[in-house]
Amino acid sequence: PKLVSLLLFLLFQRPFSKPCPMFGEAALRRACNFSQLLKLLACMGLDFFGSASYFMPGFGEAVDVAYAPAQAAALKIVFRSNSIALLGFAEEILPFTDVLPTATIAWVLEIHGYFDRPEAP
Repeated sequence: PKLVSLLLFLLFQRPFSKPCPMFGEAALRRACNFSQLLKLLACMGLDFFGSASYFMPGFGEAVDVAYAPAQAAALKIVFRSNSIALLGFAEEILPFTDVLPTATIAWVLEIHGYFDRPEAP
């Protein structure tokens, strides 16, 4: 956990300067939360298994047809977002798009608050 925290710190803050406005302290605090780190690991696992079809030439795209709904369901559960689930489904079902780390990108968007719902008045 300390190594991951250090890597996240270096990613979100330039050394010896003020925090980058795009990657502020709030995002760093949110990213270093234990549950968010576990979610990052799960997202990286989803992306890895989605890309694993490239290791099976010819057979890989057929596996993607079966994996696309599973990834979409997992993304819907993890991020509670139909948009991310649809994007993950499209990424898996379309040929040659498996290299995109959709789940990890969604995690980055989440820690920066893109999925925060406005509070009701």
